[in-house]
Amino acid sequence: MKRVFPFVVCLEQENAVCSLLKSAGEDVLREVSVTSSGEPLYFLAVCSKRELTEKGFRGEGLASASVKAYERMRANPVLKVADKVYPLFAKLFKR
Repeated sequence: MKRVFPFVVCLEQENAVCSLLKSAGEDVLREVSVTSSGEPLYFLAVCSKRELTEKGFRGEGLASASVKAYERMRANPVLKVADKVYPLFAKLFKR
């Protein structure tokens, strides 16, 4: 790729569950902290003939969160049962 494009940035995509904390009425997150890193599922090469100066292409990384995806996950009937059963097992096996 570097033979054709002088500026190449390789990105790795990992998927994770996250929790968002923000001020009331605020739609913008100013900082994202990743506490542990898993294995990337996808790789993406962004190639350009000009220097890539936008956020995410300078080594900072980007995060995207989907509230709808979380809601769909929480609506899963198996997960709902697991959420009800887990506290019982936790009490049963707590020492």
